Amino acid sequence: MWTCSKCGEKLQDNFDSCWKCNHTRAGEPVVAPTQHPLDCVRCATKMEYVGTKRFHEGTRWGVLGDLGELFVKRESFDVFVCPRCGRVEFFIEGIGEEFRPALSERGARALLSAATKLETKGEVPEALALYHEAAIKYPDTEAGKDAVRRVEALTKKSEDNDAAS
Repeated sequence: MWTCSKCGEKLQDNFDSCWKCNHTRAGEPVVAPTQHPLDCVRCATKMEYVGTKRFHEGTRWGVLGDLGELFVKRESFDVFVCPRCGRVEFFIEGIGEEFRPALSERGARALLSAATKLETKGEVPEALALYHEAAIKYPDTEAGKDAVRRVEALTKKSEDNDAAS
């Protein structure tokens, strides 16, 4: 048996660190391997921001309609999804903000994601409109720059198709 020098917990000899305070026998904190909080814990793929969702707690107030909604508890969460395995994670506002992209980057990514979905469905004009919006609203973000590249690629493709006709 050994006693943790940090918290005084008695531990079996087969343990290298204290379960209670997470310190080693020498009193040093155990450093866990770091993983970026926005990497999927299932498949280690970078998770994508898909928007902020508002959740409603309780029942609808029926007759009171929107007035009744004033008395209902709500919470907003930033939602991230893994594009590889589909895992979804929620992050509450104000906690861990330093690990998540800035709001402007999140907004740009949300537009970019919506445009990409439209493009894959073959709705190119609608996708182009969203790509343009992302490029104009968020020009200094990576997602905004990606949107510019997609606009250029789709425009070139459209011109090539017109020239071939």
